Amino acid sequence: MLMDFIIREVGDLATKSSRLRRDVSGVTYVHPSKITLAQACEDWLMSKHGRKPSTLHGHRISRAPALAELDEV
Repeated sequence: MLMDFIIREVGDLATKSSRLRRDVSGVTYVHPSKITLAQACEDWLMSKHGRKPSTLHGHRISRAPALAELDEV
């Protein structure tokens, strides 16, 4: 009886593990971070070397509504 229970539990864990591996295999894992959305956006903009100042300004203007709502996310 105990052995049957253990076998069922191990089988359930194997199934759950397989599902988890399948679910995450198609996505990119991102480690948790304390960085704000505003900082992530700014870092992204700063990585765009060689862009015209007007292009960077346009990106900054475009992100303003999202930052107004989600800056602390």
